[in-house]
Amino acid sequence: MHHIGQQLKEARDAKGLTLKDVTERTMIPIKYLTALETEQFTLFPGEVYFKGALRKYAAELGLDAQALINSYNAEQEETADPEHQKTTLAASKPPRQTPKFDFTAQWRKLQLKRFLPIVAIVLLLLAGSFLLRKLMTKEPPQVDPPPLSTGQDEEQNDEQTETNSPGEPAVLVQSDTSTEEVHFMVSNAAELTAELSFSSPCWIRAFSDGKRSLDGTYRPGQPQVARASEEISIRLGNPPAVTLAINGQAVQLPETKYAYTITISKK
Repeated sequence: MHHIGQQLKEARDAKGLTLKDVTERTMIPIKYLTALETEQFTLFPGEVYFKGALRKYAAELGLDAQALINSYNAEQEETADPEHQKTTLAASKPPRQTPKFDFTAQWRKLQLKRFLPIVAIVLLLLAGSFLLRKLMTKEPPQVDPPPLSTGQDEEQNDEQTETNSPGEPAVLVQSDTSTEEVHFMVSNAAELTAELSFSSPCWIRAFSDGKRSLDGTYRPGQPQVARASEEISIRLGNPPAVTLAINGQAVQLPETKYAYTITISKK
């Protein structure tokens, strides 16, 4: 990865800091600092958290965080390049071996090809005979006369047609993957609602259209709802304890115990 881990370790050593010192300053666990310095990026729960930790660590050491992110992205694009994968596969592909001719297997295939048409013809004849007997013994269906139509029935049919007419488009909730932040976009909704329930105590602070709407520590059995016209911002202090539904639709939250902010806006 263009020696990302080496740059971080050299910068930390130059400042005379230990991993424990950096953890106390940035609140990044030591195991993730070690993963960054050893370039074991798959230990992070997701790329969003990896890049967030890398930015914070680099900023603490006085390094150019964006340059390190660009270096990582360039390496990922190079690895995903089809030409690169084709070259790697070609290098690892074993030499082609000429198969041995199996006379017995070829003879069996030849016999099977001869008998398949005969079997198919027999099956078709049997199926045709069965259908013919079924048609000859089938009684004509009895048709009941149509019921008399009344004006009341026509009115009910008209009302049912009006009831079944297409309604408003369904509300759609999507996760915004174009940003490293936790952002959900809602389509076809007149109002935004965020319903929060808790499995253990959790402090939250919510802003609805820029105005504070929730602020406090809530416990199981104390569900909360935030509403807004355009945007809702929610800060979670204990994310694993929270279940979130946006406009009645349950959404998946990142699996991390560290505090972060959720933004919900109209698309």
